[in-house]
Amino acid sequence: MAGLGAQIADPELIATWLKGWALAHEVPLPAPCGNGWHVEVGLPDQKARYVFAAPEPAFWQLAETITEPLVYLKVCAPHDEIKNLFPSRWATEHRGFMMTRQGPPPPVQALPAGHRLTLTERSTGLTCTVHAEDGSHAASGSVVLADDMAVYDRIRTEDKHRRKGLGSVIMTTLQQAAHDRGRRRDMLCASHMGRPLYETLGWQVHSLYTSAVILP
Repeated sequence: MAGLGAQIADPELIATWLKGWALAHEVPLPAPCGNGWHVEVGLPDQKARYVFAAPEPAFWQLAETITEPLVYLKVCAPHDEIKNLFPSRWATEHRGFMMTRQGPPPPVQALPAGHRLTLTERSTGLTCTVHAEDGSHAASGSVVLADDMAVYDRIRTEDKHRRKGLGSVIMTTLQQAAHDRGRRRDMLCASHMGRPLYETLGWQVHSLYTSAVILP
């Protein structure tokens, strides 16, 4: 992790990623807010989110003025460097990683025996689902084609189906599909747990990512 704290996120990349996130979650597209963006999410566990490529004055003004629960502030900055700068009503979450990838995708990984994969095309991108031999849902993920970028979201393997390589199957299938549709830039937001998988597939950390929220 040495040196990541000094990295500055590219605002254009963050803007396109957020557009893809909004399309994936079927919520209104981002609106400018200072040098950041606002999304009116409208979900029970997330009313809205503000996303900034850096912790600039407008970001901290929002932290001072927002008092409503379940409005998220998200910024490309190291958690340890900014967690103590929020007013006490805010809870900061564990760090995430904005990750990018360019170039041809890695080979599509083979499914374990007895598993079935479904790739479904949607108006904004594609969804990939894997079912186990007993018919149970094993893994899934989606990619949104936002402008010239492929934005990956909701990549998940169910607990009892982990360690079978299903995450790699989902990602390589989606990456090949996005590449076939002309996308040469990939981006996603990874958790600490997901980061190693993406790195094995050629992804790199673009910046650290911190979230804060006022809990009910």
